[in-house]
Amino acid sequence: MSEQPDGYEIPLYRALCEEILMGGLQRKVALLYWTIVAAVVIGLRQIWFLSIAVPLYLFLLHHTKKDNQIWDVGRKALLGRQTLKP
Repeated sequence: MSEQPDGYEIPLYRALCEEILMGGLQRKVALLYWTIVAAVVIGLRQIWFLSIAVPLYLFLLHHTKKDNQIWDVGRKALLGRQTLKP
């Protein structure tokens, strides 16, 4: 096993490698989700909507913990071209 000479190693911080999470979800997903929930609950005064929003949040949180890239793959699948190139 060969060792590299001095100067070829740099420290790499975890913050540069991991996604930015808010409440366990990706930042964009969390902001969009809780903005919609707040608009429905506060704006329309539908407090019962929280009984749907919290379990749905836990479901999204579970799937984000299993696969961190699920939102990027889903977005690309929905917005990508649906044709196959020969």
